[in-house]
Amino acid sequence: MRRTFVALFSAVCLFGAVRSAAAEKTIPTVTIMLSSTGELESDLEAIMKMGGKDSEEQWPIIQAILPAFNAGIDPKRPIRIDIIFGKVRDYRISIPYDNLKAILANIHGFVGGRPPRRIGTGIYALNGPAFQGVLRDNSKIKYVILAADKNNIPANFDPLPDLKPLLAAGYDMAGSVKNTAEGVEDRKKAIADLREELLGGLKKAADETDLEFEIRTVGLVHQLEELERLFADSESLVIGWTTDAPKKEARMDLELTALPGTDLEKSIVALGAKPSLFSSAAKSAKSMFFGRVNHDLDEMRKTHLDEMLTLLTSQSAAEIDASKTITDDHKTASKDAATAFFDMLKAGSVMGVFDGFADVDYGDEGRSIVGTIRAADGTKINGVLASLKAAGWDVELAEAAAPADEKVKTATDTKAADPDSAKDAAAEKGKGKPAPVEAPAAKGEDAAPTAKNDDAKVPAAAKGDAEVKADAPASEASDKDSEKADDTAAKPETAKPETAKPADAATEAAPVKRTLAIHKVKVPKVGESDFQNLFGEDVTLLVAGTSNGVYYAAGPGAEDRLRKAVAEAGEDQSKNDGTFIEIRAKLGPWLGYLKERRDRREAGEDLSKLTKEEQSARKERAEFRDMAIKAFSEGLDTIHMELKSDQKKVTGLTTYAEGILRFVGRAIANVAETKLQ
Repeated sequence: MRRTFVALFSAVCLFGAVRSAAAEKTIPTVTIMLSSTGELESDLEAIMKMGGKDSEEQWPIIQAILPAFNAGIDPKRPIRIDIIFGKVRDYRISIPYDNLKAILANIHGFVGGRPPRRIGTGIYALNGPAFQGVLRDNSKIKYVILAADKNNIPANFDPLPDLKPLLAAGYDMAGSVKNTAEGVEDRKKAIADLREELLGGLKKAADETDLEFEIRTVGLVHQLEELERLFADSESLVIGWTTDAPKKEARMDLELTALPGTDLEKSIVALGAKPSLFSSAAKSAKSMFFGRVNHDLDEMRKTHLDEMLTLLTSQSAAEIDASKTITDDHKTASKDAATAFFDMLKAGSVMGVFDGFADVDYGDEGRSIVGTIRAADGTKINGVLASLKAAGWDVELAEAAAPADEKVKTATDTKAADPDSAKDAAAEKGKGKPAPVEAPAAKGEDAAPTAKNDDAKVPAAAKGDAEVKADAPASEASDKDSEKADDTAAKPETAKPETAKPADAATEAAPVKRTLAIHKVKVPKVGESDFQNLFGEDVTLLVAGTSNGVYYAAGPGAEDRLRKAVAEAGEDQSKNDGTFIEIRAKLGPWLGYLKERRDRREAGEDLSKLTKEEQSARKERAEFRDMAIKAFSEGLDTIHMELKSDQKKVTGLTTYAEGILRFVGRAIANVAETKLQ
């Protein structure tokens, strides 16, 4: 029973960050449910079978020790745990039994000390090293309920009614929160108490500067303010786990609703309401990671972000001043680069959205990455890179498409063609000035030059860069289908010239012609090794800024991938289903990369300098990693998470494919074979 309670309390800790107020006297409470020990045992057996024949052979060993955990517990009914945030935090645990004597003996084994002592009808005192409190036997429904405070176990307390929605949803395990408007002040007080406890426990580390400590403190305050809003304003929060043996997958569901008229409700409505600038971005055919975010920033989050970026700007300047590796003549330019970068992020936060994506591919030629983040003016990155070059970084700056002060006029701006502009252009051409290589504006681009630099003049590059236009990606296949197929990524096509518009089309804007300035940044020595481990020997990072985004790419085919991302940019409401966060990860390739990285770091290392314990631990980690790589190499090793906002509700689904469960089964079997025999 001791092990059973350890497992249950671990579950409590897992969900303990979630807070709420229950209808029960508005005391902040969170409820945890385990559907039944029988279901847990069935799922465990199914997972070990997914591990293969060798894993399945270890199941009898696991099965043989389960009675030591479950003696006296009814294997067909749910266990409930309530975390009660009263004046003193308490845990109320409701356990179904089929044999009262056996369950009391089991509890005694966990609590220790004296056996449970009867102090009233159906009430027992528990007093042992592991737990002090009371136990009430509701013999009508055959449940024993434990709590430290007797007042938290009302007479005839029935744990089952509140669990019906969770059981009906088919969850194996779930955390549930129910709030009422009447409990808002109680919930705010609970967070205030937590804030005082956590901030009071913060101590400045010996090697931490005052500014670093302030950043850590402010970060915690921001998290607590987010938690307070979730805690006080939520109406319902459910997190459910399901192990689906027939489908050979596991799922975690999330559902959040807010109390009407609250700030949280307004925040939920705004999430995913507007289409992403990168609506057409899709994972590559051999993607090992794809992440997309289109997260609204309300006033509270914008204030938090601005405050944190201001502190980070100061910290960067302080670190540069204190650096012994940056020469004095490069420190000013380094601080200029840091300040310009954080200022660009600040300007972007004013837009009220964090919008971007990244895709890491593991193609035949090696791993590569492409990504972007929406910006109020992405061409500001030109100034950042120019400052880095002045600070001694190896940066090759591409030619800007147009001077920073150039105004691009359209028919809608002027209502009529400006004859003086045509004369000026002809005069400039007559002077022999070279014209930049031109291409149509990318979908979603504003009528403005792509490269504009207010901070530094950008020198000419070795070659001109022209925009490309890529076909829209086909709809994504299911995870299982995409893993079985080995499709090659679509190659971008050269853009076709725009059809000329009549000069008198005053109501239509003329297409903007400009080049895409793609800069080349060499990763500095401090990060060179990790960069090479991931993307190959070439340590070049490509960076480009457009009027509304900053793009980056590295690895084989980086330039084509970057151009494709720029060409596909543009809001598309038809593709907006309210998703504001999406993550797909394929674990096998990532573990392969980590193994390569570890082998590279440990190559030539003198193991005799390690203790026997260190050598043994390293060997165990390597064996565990190799077991995971083998399990994932058999396919279906993906994790896919989506968070959506719809109808004033946030829903989330994370799916763990068969390969993840296969590895878990083999890991359990390994423990059974090496530790339990």
